[in-house]
Amino acid sequence: MMNAVLPAIRLERDEGLAIITLARPEMANSVDRAFAQSFHTLMTECHFDRSVKAVLIRAEGNLFCAGGDVDGYADAGQKLHYLIRDLTADFHAGLIRLAHMRKPVVTAVQGATSGAGFALALSGDIVIAGRGATFALNYPALGLAPDAGTTWLLPRLIGIRKAQEMALLNPTLSADEALSLGLITRVVEDADLQDASMEIARKLALGPTKALGAARALILEGLGRSYDEQLEAEARAMVETALDDDGRRRVAAIHASRVGTIAA
Repeated sequence: MMNAVLPAIRLERDEGLAIITLARPEMANSVDRAFAQSFHTLMTECHFDRSVKAVLIRAEGNLFCAGGDVDGYADAGQKLHYLIRDLTADFHAGLIRLAHMRKPVVTAVQGATSGAGFALALSGDIVIAGRGATFALNYPALGLAPDAGTTWLLPRLIGIRKAQEMALLNPTLSADEALSLGLITRVVEDADLQDASMEIARKLALGPTKALGAARALILEGLGRSYDEQLEAEARAMVETALDDDGRRRVAAIHASRVGTIAA
């Protein structure tokens, strides 16, 4: 009897929350072609599925993601460039879906994360790390250029000088160092990571999806706009969320509570 091939990534649903679990712990949750293809497929599903209100990305095993599958790279030999071309096409397409979905994203990071895993971890709007987590690019060690959006993310999160240091000198940051630089949102004890990230993700899934999605897009897209353009984009987003039933209900509920407080 043949053994069933387990998925490299799993998608589970918990009411409005989509839980994406990196599920190659025996291979350090590294990114091979199947992983990249599955990631793209699941990000596309989360992007278009209106029942998904928020996304949590987490991992099985002792670490989050070691980046590219170095064993697969070595096996490719003289055809490595073809493998990397195809793998990055799929993985980057998934990252684009992740970046443009109008739903908040939480990432839960344990143990080591590097390379493409580093970029995936930092792609969350809220990044929760266990105290034992570490962060590194590791591309210089492989003799490869950075990918997965790391050279776009890092200067925006920590500034050009620190981004240059990370890309060229390849330091490994502790969770506390990553927090102090602004790479991540919060550090919790390792034993509390899954519960803490799930609590935040569920809270976001119960929130005003359209408003949260608009805020997410305004922040990410605003980095490339002028001040005037951003004000115009904010005005459009305010009008769109004001047209949403959820927005009107929440305004009415706050108004009613304030009126009740005054009357009391």
